[in-house]
Amino acid sequence: MKSGFVFEKNRVARYILIVTLFILLMVNWNSYRMYQVIDRWNSVNLSIVLTLVLFLVSDIKKLIKDKFFLIVVFINVLAIVNMTIVGTGYYEMFSLYCLTLGIYLSGKLVFRRREVLIMSAFIAFFFFYWTVDVKGYYKGYSINYGGLVLITGFIFTLFILEYFRYQILHERYKGAVFHFIYEHPYIITSVEILMFLIAYSIISWYRSRTAFFSLIVLAILMICPRKLLGNKVIFRVITYGTLIGGFVFPIIYVYIGNRVNAIDYQMFYKSLFDSRLPVWQDLFNIYKNYVFTGIGTIYTSNELYRPGLLDTMNAYVDLLIVYGPIVCILVLAMIGRAVLVTRENVENSHFGKTVFAGTIVMLVASYAESMIVTVPFTLIFVLTLSITRSICRDESFGDVSEYQSIDYEKYTKKLKGPSEIKIIATIVSVALPVFLVYILGPVEVYYANYDEFSFTNNDYLWMFLSLAIIIIFTAITVILILPDKLNIIAISILTAISTASYVQYMFLNKKLIMEDGEFVDAASLGNYPVITLSIYAAVFILVCVILYFFKNNRYHVAAGISGFILIVTCIAVLSLFLTHIGSKKERLWYSGADEFKVAPHDNIIVIVPDTFGREALDSMLDKYPESIDFLHDFTFYEKEDSEYFPTYPALHHMLTGYPYDESMTRFEYTKEAFESDSAKEFYGELHEKGYTVRFFTRDILFEHVTEGLVDNIEEAHITIDRKSLFKYLYKMSMYRYVPYVLKARYQVDSMDIENINQYNGVGPYFLNSEFYSAMQEQGITIDDTIENAFILNHIRGPHMPYMSNANNELVPDNSVSGNEASYGTMRLIEDYINRLKLIDKYDDSTIIIVADHGFYNTDSIFFVKEKNESHLKLIVSDEPIKHSDFINIIKNYVR
Repeated sequence: MKSGFVFEKNRVARYILIVTLFILLMVNWNSYRMYQVIDRWNSVNLSIVLTLVLFLVSDIKKLIKDKFFLIVVFINVLAIVNMTIVGTGYYEMFSLYCLTLGIYLSGKLVFRRREVLIMSAFIAFFFFYWTVDVKGYYKGYSINYGGLVLITGFIFTLFILEYFRYQILHERYKGAVFHFIYEHPYIITSVEILMFLIAYSIISWYRSRTAFFSLIVLAILMICPRKLLGNKVIFRVITYGTLIGGFVFPIIYVYIGNRVNAIDYQMFYKSLFDSRLPVWQDLFNIYKNYVFTGIGTIYTSNELYRPGLLDTMNAYVDLLIVYGPIVCILVLAMIGRAVLVTRENVENSHFGKTVFAGTIVMLVASYAESMIVTVPFTLIFVLTLSITRSICRDESFGDVSEYQSIDYEKYTKKLKGPSEIKIIATIVSVALPVFLVYILGPVEVYYANYDEFSFTNNDYLWMFLSLAIIIIFTAITVILILPDKLNIIAISILTAISTASYVQYMFLNKKLIMEDGEFVDAASLGNYPVITLSIYAAVFILVCVILYFFKNNRYHVAAGISGFILIVTCIAVLSLFLTHIGSKKERLWYSGADEFKVAPHDNIIVIVPDTFGREALDSMLDKYPESIDFLHDFTFYEKEDSEYFPTYPALHHMLTGYPYDESMTRFEYTKEAFESDSAKEFYGELHEKGYTVRFFTRDILFEHVTEGLVDNIEEAHITIDRKSLFKYLYKMSMYRYVPYVLKARYQVDSMDIENINQYNGVGPYFLNSEFYSAMQEQGITIDDTIENAFILNHIRGPHMPYMSNANNELVPDNSVSGNEASYGTMRLIEDYINRLKLIDKYDDSTIIIVADHGFYNTDSIFFVKEKNESHLKLIVSDEPIKHSDFINIIKNYVR
């Protein structure tokens, strides 16, 4: 009696879904006016229906112990939390709820043959209905929506043909016509080919590219033998590959679309790229601000021809961007599980193969449209999954002899694939190294240098996160389909490498940078690289040995080691985000709009060529003795000492007189130096005496601590070169994990990071080539809006790598000698001075040429011409001076 009652509830649940399907299709696919009215409520109404079905087919007491159902609950709760954090409404929850609960219920419902035929006939009806009574723009529907209706209807038309093929070939129907078809089975195949040709004609007439590509995929899968599609490896590759392709496809689409002339790539009279690129590019720009939580609502287009349309044009992108990466991954895992359990159906039944092909085509159609996350297509997708699951439970869908011999309970266990611990071990062993390199590494590098970087989390994190997801999905797929022996070998190697790299990162990264701030010289470390490499190798071997001897528990041990490290590192990343929660990076810069302007009265001009020490000067004079003849009015202090090396902290110290404290971070020292009494007194005195202070330097720290001291600070408009940013952050991340013998490959110069900033404004010009070119174009002029000026021009000078020649032209790195780069720097300074002479501002200006430091030392050049100083020959002074004297020297020149 009890079993009968359960059966009746299951039948009522099935009928409810069938009736719901009829209602949804009639109101959405028949009248556009009705579609406009009902569309917004589709997901709400279906949510109510699915909830009712859940209570009909489930035992509530067992439901709370069902792991698969608990995943559904977790997904939806997490999505609600994300939406609460973002602050959007909860309407989009209904779409997610329908999809996840529907996938869960697809394994609970067993549809009977007649029920399947009724549903298939009704859905297939719309393929012919939309052909005869043309919809599309003629009736208000869009081309894309029409294409989805057509391909969906055609899929179910094939379901019907394939089912009748089976019934006829197994002599289930009597009669001359059926007997004739039985004798000539190619007739059904010919009908299917004819239907494909008709479908192509209709779809091409509708100009639906998504439906066209879906039709191609459907044809390929239908041609493939079912034994091939049912092969364990092939089946998994197709399933996982289809899901992963949902992320890869839009990336490729946008990448190609940015690099081709869209006019040359048309299909059905429409460009392949122009309509979608603005949407996806705008969408990703929005998502950058909500990487972990998602934006919480479907993107609303602002395009001229698509105003207000709620659209992401990709179901997988929709899941990621609206609900966040964790929700997206779990939903895709649910879909993958629902498809994978149908493998033997595909292998044993033509009808099963056809239903599988239809399922894959719906997933492929979602590459360019929000198909599976849009009602009523969501319901059709869920019913397709349920039909596939029903095949092995109802003998009328296949050869009785094939299915009667199958114990369904044993069958379902067999279809579960790898054990839970194997899956867990694979996931964590793959996720750990990817997390270390693509998440922990970049995040720690960023926050360790937070005050020095001008970019934000949003400029890099989404790139790493997206790539990490793709790599993890791909690697897990590949490793899971490997034979058991290869699988455990791959897991062992990944676990060993991750553990050794983590040990390197935590305990062996000593002596990375010498006191002068330059990269460590391997020769100076003695045996340390060899010792650390030995430890790295020992850890690697130890992990492999442990996994080898724990033969019966290898997956448990691997999962435990990788899982422990993954949890620890996740906590580290989370703590970094919590520490900086609410912080917002303000981008300031020194405007270069007035870089080539001087005051009408007193000018103190300081030119700082980077890394121009006395050694470089002497070397240059050996080859170009005439290079400093123009400095005959100057005094050269041959014993100037910058005291520190390199630019930081040398330049900071020179401009403040505040002693360097190596216990402080770079930002802390810079901030304290410019807030020191000596700095405030110096710049305050300059302002009191009518001097406008202008710094022209690319040091991104100065702007944030010199507000009130320097006058040409403004909000920066910076475009980040994300390709270079990704490259350098990746290298810096790898630098943390590899042994010393490999670190040289991943070294990144601070100048590399600075060059990722593409300033959308005027100046400041730092490279010799850009400074010289701008000066040639603009000349030196007088700014009548100010009275006096203290001007600091910080240029690259002969800094390695050498990037400009004697004519100050940009050249490939180190393609010229240091002497030539130094000579070009002097020619640049000479031209600057000559232009001051042209406007009669040379004689009455104080000009100082001082380097921030020398080449790997503190021997800096220091030339000074006081106001109205003039003589025929350069004066050389042996008076010892230091950078700490700079402020007092300037004070003597302030009038």
